[in-house]
Amino acid sequence: MKNVVKILIFLIILLGGIGAFVGLSLLKKPPPKKSEELLRSLIVIPLKAETFSPKVAEFAVVSTLEEISLKVQVSGKVTFCGEGTEDGVNVKKGDVIIEIEKDDYKIAKDQAEAELDILKAESKQKAQTIKDVTKMLAAMKDDYDLEKVNYERSKKLFDSKVYSRNDVEKAQQSMSRRNKLYIEMGNLKSKTTFQLESIKAQIKKAQAMLDKANLNLKRTSIRTPIDGRIGNCNVEIGEYLSIGKEICTVTNDKKPALRVPVDATEASDILHVMPGEKYWLALPDDVKVTIAWVKKPEVCKWDGKVDRVENYDTNTDTLRILVSPTKYSGNRDYPFPLLPGMFCKVTFFGKKIENAFRIPFSALQFENYVFTVNSEGILHRHKVKPFSIEGDEVIILSGLPTDEMVVIQQLPRGLINGMKVKPMLPRSKNGNSNNINTDPETDEIPVKTVNVNPKE
Repeated sequence: MKNVVKILIFLIILLGGIGAFVGLSLLKKPPPKKSEELLRSLIVIPLKAETFSPKVAEFAVVSTLEEISLKVQVSGKVTFCGEGTEDGVNVKKGDVIIEIEKDDYKIAKDQAEAELDILKAESKQKAQTIKDVTKMLAAMKDDYDLEKVNYERSKKLFDSKVYSRNDVEKAQQSMSRRNKLYIEMGNLKSKTTFQLESIKAQIKKAQAMLDKANLNLKRTSIRTPIDGRIGNCNVEIGEYLSIGKEICTVTNDKKPALRVPVDATEASDILHVMPGEKYWLALPDDVKVTIAWVKKPEVCKWDGKVDRVENYDTNTDTLRILVSPTKYSGNRDYPFPLLPGMFCKVTFFGKKIENAFRIPFSALQFENYVFTVNSEGILHRHKVKPFSIEGDEVIILSGLPTDEMVVIQQLPRGLINGMKVKPMLPRSKNGNSNNINTDPETDEIPVKTVNVNPKE
């Protein structure tokens, strides 16, 4: 009897274990098929053709198109200092900065004027003398002509034995005296004319000396030639200044500019630099430019324009482009100025490009290859030529299908063109997949079941 009970207990325990095993087996998912176990998972994102403006971003320091250094052009003692001798003061064009003692320069001007007046008087005297001599020459010429006629007539009468030889000789002597006086008067005119020309040259020299004296006197008042801000000024009343001494600088902060180095290839491909008319190189008029101070890019932000291409550096293969701000575009109600010395980011926006692709830099495989996955899960390889790189993204103009998804991870070893894979979307920051129908547990993208023959 005891043996029968033991057998029954054993059977009950055995049946319970079998039932538990069957129940657990029913709860467990069926194992995946062999073909599915071999599929590798790849992270992908959808490909989408878009229209965008490529951009080139470089850095440059703000300078100014108008900045001058005021220097002393005449020596002397400082007798006056205006408000413009303090750093940071705004001045207008023509404002007097300092004045230098004028006495010596006034005396030099008076002497030059006196010398010029004397020479002008001598010039008038010589000119009148020439007029008088010219009139006398005309009269002497007439007298000479009459004496000559008288001499010729005397010779004829002598031949006719009417006049004696003495009469002929007297007529000849009278003609000679008239000729001598005429020649001497002609010499006097020539000499006086030469003296007049010499005086005219001296007048020019005296006029130049007077002009210089007036200029030096004018230079004793040093004025600013532009509107701007005074800087680096260190001048005091009573100080003696020599020629060439720097007084201060004047900077027009209202005309800031940036000289931006841009890679020549990017300037050609993206900005479409071309031969210019006024300047040797030019950019299209529709190239948009933004300028932002790196420390506060949202506050100090300006729209800009390209003024010109200044030069080409063969060592760095870059073009230096002059850019100036045109309109404030920051987030303040009043403009935040661009000041000389600010380090700024300058962004050029090229012409719009249609049907291009913007993909993560991580999608670029094995130099210039990109892999995509179609709706059936088939891996495809594409040879591409990157157009430009913007941050961590690559711009591709062509060579990619619009109805597939691009692989954005490094391709694992063993995967080749034509294999079937499991496409998976990257998880967003909140842990969920993007807005594409995926398996809620695995993030896998459903694909059609097909037979695939991998190919190179």
